[in-house]
Amino acid sequence: MAYAGGKRQVEDIYSRGSELDQIADPGHAAAIDVSRSGEVQIVTAAAETNTLAIPTFVGQRLILTMKTRAVGDRVITVASAFNASGNTQITLDTAGDSICLEACHGSAGVLKWNQAWTNGPTLA
Repeated sequence: MAYAGGKRQVEDIYSRGSELDQIADPGHAAAIDVSRSGEVQIVTAAAETNTLAIPTFVGQRLILTMKTRAVGDRVITVASAFNASGNTQITLDTAGDSICLEACHGSAGVLKWNQAWTNGPTLA
């Protein structure tokens, strides 16, 4: 098939976060990477905690999944409320628990996480 007219697209079609990356589990007491969209597969070895900062850009998507629960829960504290109930904590306590957060503008144009769906975690 011959190519006719215009310039061919040479940049990555999925640049700027529309494809999910694997984001490394930061381990206990560390911040979860929010520089891009992605999935964090969490493995616990004891009771552990993490923090989750505000998102980097509108439309950013982050999926947090408890891949393996050896011992203990993972409690993630989010920088601001992520649902209508005003929750700021996510507790993953069973293998398979997961939550999807998407970035949007909150009040005064400040970026915030918004709960898209959940499957099992305890929210507080």
